[in-house]
Amino acid sequence: MKLRIALLENTTSFYKDALFSPRLLGGVPTSDRDRRENVVSLVFQAQQKVSQGKTDEALEKLDKALQLDEYSANAWMLKGSIKYLKKDYSGAKLAWEQTLKLDPYNKAVYKYLNTAYKMLNMEPLAEDPAALRYPASTVELSKRNRKTK
Repeated sequence: MKLRIALLENTTSFYKDALFSPRLLGGVPTSDRDRRENVVSLVFQAQQKVSQGKTDEALEKLDKALQLDEYSANAWMLKGSIKYLKKDYSGAKLAWEQTLKLDPYNKAVYKYLNTAYKMLNMEPLAEDPAALRYPASTVELSKRNRKTK
């Protein structure tokens, strides 16, 4: 049986470390691990740029992170937040929708997305706690995307 990743969690520091199989990128496990650490580093650098008020530079860092790992929910979430700060509500909407596809249990992003929908004069998401369960958020996004096409 081939396993894609084994996840180790140290509960004292809440640090998660993924050990990737060599077949993932065709290299040795350390290259996959280095790639993940680069993504985390870029997201952290983007957070620093935001705190310095350099949102354009932060977006550049996040775009690099997403090129390395398009499945980084944290990078998508931060990108949505920056887009929202820049009053690019449609960009925030797209980034937060992607975050919810990757992390459908993320209640904070669900609420952020609802705010973006309101700013775009779209029908708000259901605020019922049951709607925050998977796959309710994903189903809701799919319904909305079908309506706009």
